[in-house]
Amino acid sequence: MSLGGYIIEGGASVSVKYIIGLIADMMTLFGLSGFFTWAFVRRGVEGQAPSDIGISVFAFAVKCFISIAAICLLLVPAFFLHIFVIMVISGQYGVGDSLWNDQKMLAYTASYILNCLWFIPMSILSISSVFMWSLDPFRRFYRAFTSQ
Repeated sequence: MSLGGYIIEGGASVSVKYIIGLIADMMTLFGLSGFFTWAFVRRGVEGQAPSDIGISVFAFAVKCFISIAAICLLLVPAFFLHIFVIMVISGQYGVGDSLWNDQKMLAYTASYILNCLWFIPMSILSISSVFMWSLDPFRRFYRAFTSQ
Protein backbone atom coordinates (compact mmCIF):
# COMPACT_ATOMS: atom_id res chain seq x y z
CA MET A 1 0.00 0.00 0.00
CA SER A 2 1.23 3.47 -0.78
CA LEU A 3 0.47 6.22 1.69
CA GLY A 4 1.41 9.58 0.27
CA GLY A 5 4.45 8.16 -1.45
CA TYR A 6 5.51 6.07 1.55
CA ILE A 7 5.62 2.31 1.35
CA ILE A 8 3.90 0.75 4.32
CA GLU A 9 3.63 -2.99 3.92
CA GLY A 10 5.40 -6.09 5.18
CA GLY A 11 8.78 -4.32 5.47
CA ALA A 12 7.15 -1.11 6.74
CA SER A 13 9.59 1.29 5.13
CA VAL A 14 9.05 4.60 6.90
CA SER A 15 10.93 7.65 5.72
CA VAL A 16 12.23 10.61 7.66
CA LYS A 17 9.54 12.81 6.07
CA TYR A 18 6.83 10.57 7.55
CA ILE A 19 8.35 10.80 11.04
CA ILE A 20 8.73 14.58 10.74
CA GLY A 21 5.09 14.76 9.63
CA LEU A 22 3.97 12.84 12.73
CA ILE A 23 6.03 15.12 14.96
CA ALA A 24 4.54 18.17 13.23
CA ASP A 25 1.02 16.82 13.83
CA MET A 26 1.78 16.33 17.52
CA MET A 27 3.22 19.85 17.73
CA THR A 28 0.01 21.18 16.16
CA LEU A 29 -2.08 19.48 18.84
CA PHE A 30 0.14 20.80 21.61
CA GLY A 31 0.31 24.18 19.87
CA LEU A 32 -3.47 24.55 19.73
CA SER A 33 -3.81 23.82 23.41
CA GLY A 34 -0.87 26.17 24.05
CA PHE A 35 -2.62 28.92 22.12
CA PHE A 36 -5.70 28.62 24.33
CA THR A 37 -3.71 28.36 27.54
CA TRP A 38 -1.72 31.53 26.93
CA ALA A 39 -4.73 33.59 28.05
CA PHE A 40 -4.71 31.78 31.41
CA VAL A 41 -0.96 31.83 31.94
CA ARG A 42 0.04 35.30 30.74
CA ARG A 43 -1.06 37.14 33.91
CA GLY A 44 0.88 34.84 36.21
CA VAL A 45 4.17 35.06 34.35
CA GLU A 46 4.79 38.80 34.31
CA GLY A 47 8.35 39.61 35.36
CA GLN A 48 9.68 36.11 34.65
CA ALA A 49 12.42 35.21 32.20
CA PRO A 50 11.25 34.30 28.67
CA SER A 51 12.50 30.74 29.06
CA ASP A 52 10.44 30.31 32.25
CA ILE A 53 7.39 31.72 30.48
CA GLY A 54 7.85 29.25 27.62
CA ILE A 55 8.16 26.32 30.00
CA SER A 56 5.08 27.46 31.96
CA VAL A 57 2.98 27.74 28.81
CA PHE A 58 4.22 24.39 27.49
CA ALA A 59 3.52 22.63 30.81
CA PHE A 60 0.03 24.11 30.96
CA ALA A 61 -0.59 23.11 27.33
CA VAL A 62 0.51 19.54 28.00
CA LYS A 63 -1.79 19.37 31.02
CA CYS A 64 -4.69 20.68 28.92
CA PHE A 65 -3.96 18.10 26.24
CA ILE A 66 -3.85 15.28 28.80
CA SER A 67 -7.11 16.54 30.33
CA ILE A 68 -8.84 16.53 26.96
CA ALA A 69 -7.54 13.02 26.30
CA ALA A 70 -8.80 11.87 29.72
CA ILE A 71 -12.25 13.27 28.99
CA CYS A 72 -12.27 11.51 25.63
CA LEU A 73 -11.37 8.24 27.37
CA LEU A 74 -14.21 8.78 29.83
CA LEU A 75 -16.64 9.06 26.91
CA VAL A 76 -16.13 5.37 26.09
CA PRO A 77 -17.70 4.02 29.30
CA ALA A 78 -20.33 6.78 29.10
CA PHE A 79 -21.38 5.46 25.70
CA PHE A 80 -21.61 1.89 26.97
CA LEU A 81 -23.52 2.97 30.09
CA HIS A 82 -25.95 4.84 27.84
CA ILE A 83 -26.59 1.73 25.75
CA PHE A 84 -26.80 -0.51 28.83
CA VAL A 85 -29.37 1.66 30.63
CA ILE A 86 -31.53 1.93 27.51
CA MET A 87 -31.37 -1.84 26.98
CA VAL A 88 -32.25 -2.59 30.62
CA ILE A 89 -35.17 -0.17 30.84
CA SER A 90 -36.67 -0.45 27.35
CA GLY A 91 -35.57 -3.97 26.48
CA GLN A 92 -33.85 -3.16 23.18
CA TYR A 93 -31.42 -0.83 21.47
CA GLY A 94 -32.05 -0.57 17.77
CA VAL A 95 -31.11 1.33 14.66
CA GLY A 96 -33.14 4.45 15.48
CA ASP A 97 -31.75 4.68 18.99
CA SER A 98 -28.81 7.01 19.31
CA LEU A 99 -29.21 10.30 21.14
CA TRP A 100 -32.99 10.38 21.63
CA ASN A 101 -36.09 8.35 20.88
CA ASP A 102 -39.50 9.75 21.82
CA GLN A 103 -40.89 6.27 22.38
CA LYS A 104 -38.28 5.53 25.07
CA MET A 105 -38.30 8.82 26.96
CA LEU A 106 -37.93 7.22 30.40
CA ALA A 107 -34.94 5.12 29.32
CA TYR A 108 -33.13 8.07 27.75
CA THR A 109 -33.84 10.37 30.67
CA ALA A 110 -32.54 7.78 33.13
CA SER A 111 -29.49 7.16 30.95
CA TYR A 112 -28.60 10.85 30.78
CA ILE A 113 -29.13 11.36 34.50
CA LEU A 114 -26.94 8.36 35.40
CA ASN A 115 -24.26 9.45 32.94
CA CYS A 116 -24.22 12.96 34.41
CA LEU A 117 -24.03 11.57 37.96
CA TRP A 118 -20.75 9.80 37.29
CA PHE A 119 -19.30 11.60 34.24
CA ILE A 120 -19.23 15.13 35.69
CA PRO A 121 -17.51 14.17 38.98
CA MET A 122 -15.06 11.84 37.21
CA SER A 123 -14.20 14.56 34.68
CA ILE A 124 -13.63 17.13 37.41
CA LEU A 125 -11.55 14.70 39.46
CA SER A 126 -9.51 13.65 36.41
CA ILE A 127 -8.82 17.23 35.36
CA SER A 128 -7.94 18.20 38.94
CA SER A 129 -5.66 15.20 39.18
CA VAL A 130 -3.87 16.15 35.96
CA PHE A 131 -3.39 19.78 36.97
CA MET A 132 -2.24 18.88 40.49
CA TRP A 133 -0.21 16.00 39.02
CA SER A 134 -1.25 13.68 41.83
CA LEU A 135 -4.08 11.37 42.80
CA ASP A 136 -4.91 13.53 45.82
CA PRO A 137 -8.29 14.71 44.40
CA PHE A 138 -9.44 11.10 44.18
CA ARG A 139 -8.27 10.42 47.76
CA ARG A 140 -10.07 13.51 49.06
CA PHE A 141 -13.25 12.54 47.25
CA TYR A 142 -13.05 9.00 48.62
CA ARG A 143 -12.57 10.31 52.17
CA ALA A 144 -15.48 12.72 51.81
CA PHE A 145 -17.66 10.08 50.20
CA THR A 146 -17.00 7.51 52.92
CA SER A 147 -17.10 10.12 55.74
CA GLN A 148 -13.61 9.33 57.00
